[in-house]
Amino acid sequence: MSTLRADTIQNTSGGAATLTKQSAAKAWFDKSADGSSLLASLNISSLDDDGTGDYGLHYTSSLSAANYAISLGNDDNTSNGNILCDVTNGTRAAGSVDMEAYNDTGSTRSLYDTRTHGSIHGDLA
Repeated sequence: MSTLRADTIQNTSGGAATLTKQSAAKAWFDKSADGSSLLASLNISSLDDDGTGDYGLHYTSSLSAANYAISLGNDDNTSNGNILCDVTNGTRAAGSVDMEAYNDTGSTRSLYDTRTHGSIHGDLA
């Protein structure tokens, strides 16, 4: 059996290696509760705050198409019912995605600011 040991793997130009055709996440993020900043991320160039609970992510390296998987979650430690996150209908693109977080009380849904995190899986362009 062979063992590969390395402290750093780089591309031929000395930069970060690009993952393609692999199952590793191609992007991930951890967004602040107020939507003003990314706390940590991979392959996210910017975040836009479109209002309470409404925000967009822009990828540094685009995905090959708009058909990719997104897993979302939130860290809300209040008793505000069910806080849910989803992709805003029709806004997924190869280079960006818009998302919403909202409080679902069962009878109403209202956009809601919460710390949100997620990962994006697909093929890079």
